[in-house]
Amino acid sequence: MTILRQVNRSVVVIRPLQPYMDWCNSMPNIEKTGKYTLECAQEDCLALLVPMRVFMRSHAKWIDKIYKDIFEEMLNAWCTERALWPKDVTLPMFREWFKVEINSEVFDTTSKVLIRESE
Repeated sequence: MTILRQVNRSVVVIRPLQPYMDWCNSMPNIEKTGKYTLECAQEDCLALLVPMRVFMRSHAKWIDKIYKDIFEEMLNAWCTERALWPKDVTLPMFREWFKVEINSEVFDTTSKVLIRESE
């Protein structure tokens, strides 16, 4: 039997929107890989563990602080050539390119140790 244990984190899911897909599909290598669809991109999204917050507004403020890091991670996932990235990423642009979903309750379903990538 699995025991659900709540952890002291919330989860934020970053879902690509059409402007991100348009950028992805404009990359030079797209002829080799084929067009990427929004439906496909939204099947397996970036999930972030963030500090547990009492109010959803607090989560939004946290995302506002780290949006550039998230944006860069999403751009790098598709294209590692920074010269091809948008020149000026802003918070309004982030909000146009990605939907942010906040899930305040997170449970661990395993007793295995959580392993973090080393810095």
